[in-house]
Amino acid sequence: MIKIVFPSVANEIITLVKDTSLAYIVGYGELLRAGRIATNRDASLVPLVVVAVFYLALTWVLTKIFERVEKSMDYYQ
Repeated sequence: MIKIVFPSVANEIITLVKDTSLAYIVGYGELLRAGRIATNRDASLVPLVVVAVFYLALTWVLTKIFERVEKSMDYYQ
């Protein structure tokens, strides 16, 4: 059952990371809010670009981890 359900659960986790700020739960603080504050303070879009790169990296890492787990749980392997 886990082999069947795991890909759906992994996709939901990745979607959750994309749609919400899990960094707040992890303890880094609300990255997007911090980026907006830094953007307003510095009058630059660089902080928002850094936040976007962080989210992209986090999503990429989770995707690669789940790909490996799914591959190891492949039924036809």
